[in-house]
Amino acid sequence: MKVLIISQYFWPENFQINTLAKGLVKRGHDVSVLTGMPNYPAGKRFKGYGWWFPKNETYEGVKVLRLPIFARGSSSRLRLILNYLSFVFSGIFLGPFRCKDQYDVILVNGVSPITQALPGMWLRQWRDIPLVYYVLDLWPESVVAVDAMRSGFLLTGLSRFVKWIYKHCDAYFISSKPFKAKLMEQGVDESRIAYLPNSGDTLTKSDVTQEALAAELNVPPGFWVMYAGNIAMTQSVPTVLEAAKHCCQYPNIKFVMVGDGRVRKAMEEQAREQGLDNVYFVGRYPSEAMPRFFAACDALMVTLRDVPIFSLTVPARVQSFLAAGKPIIAACGEAGSQIIAEANAGVVVQPEDGAALANAIIQVSEMSESKRQIMGQNGIHYFQKHFTHDKVVDQLEKYLSVVVKGEPRSLSVTT
Repeated sequence: MKVLIISQYFWPENFQINTLAKGLVKRGHDVSVLTGMPNYPAGKRFKGYGWWFPKNETYEGVKVLRLPIFARGSSSRLRLILNYLSFVFSGIFLGPFRCKDQYDVILVNGVSPITQALPGMWLRQWRDIPLVYYVLDLWPESVVAVDAMRSGFLLTGLSRFVKWIYKHCDAYFISSKPFKAKLMEQGVDESRIAYLPNSGDTLTKSDVTQEALAAELNVPPGFWVMYAGNIAMTQSVPTVLEAAKHCCQYPNIKFVMVGDGRVRKAMEEQAREQGLDNVYFVGRYPSEAMPRFFAACDALMVTLRDVPIFSLTVPARVQSFLAAGKPIIAACGEAGSQIIAEANAGVVVQPEDGAALANAIIQVSEMSESKRQIMGQNGIHYFQKHFTHDKVVDQLEKYLSVVVKGEPRSLSVTT
């Protein structure tokens, strides 16, 4: 198959779509990705990338076709809107000239914003190519969740816009099973929906010791509970700081915050103001470095805001954390917590409950090492059964072939 992926975010930005694209190439498919100049999450273009160049790159066999876009900035809502809109306009006006091949199928990587589907819809209409939307964020619910829009009139208009986008897609992949009902509320035919969870792969094992990494990061040894990912309000980072405050009387517990994002500086300042000397922001590291961090920590932490949409969402980190083989302490919605509970891979509490999160961390810190190891092994086994990279790419390949054959209405029977 000749597959065109449309994704505002792609390598060297760290998203699941990178591994899915590589996986399709390894199976002999011709894969191109129409994307922007990388600037996520820090909001500045990565070193070596300008407004226009480089236009073309190759990433492990994947053809990368770049579009000029505004960098998202660090905290400006206007810059973020310009970032979203510039990808749409570049995709519509320059996309047809950048994507010259005759593709068999278009796959839109549906992380926010949903507007990145518009270049795909234009190419679908212009080139008569089937379009698949991979739903990783639900709109307009995601907009409401981050308080980006409160006007009932505007939300009604956005809901109609989302429904119009869904109407012009041929098939839909969903990363969380509860998404199906939400899509059907928007008029999507159930038979065109297939479940495709976030993937990961068995992590390369690292023999780094906590003492060695502690010296490198300037973080004291102890019971390391690690947050690894985007530092943003949607991840409810204030809940982590609240938990850290409750844990101050346990000097052995250290909160190690790995990552970057729009609220990192604000959270660091808040931690300093509250005198939380048990919280360490160590910055962003490439995905290749994460096995070292996972090897050195004692538990991994997942948090999300307590809003209805996130009860349906499985945080992408859950799969990677299961593969890491460490206990997971989760204060997130039902969909993510259910996976961790089913796997018996950790402790789950209600989202945005800092005291409950602290109690769970204390509970895990006081467990025997053997019990924590059992939790970690449970996570690995559950991951290997449901979420390995090969399993997910196998599903993706099967679903795309169904669409290419002109049978998207049979997707529901393949799941």
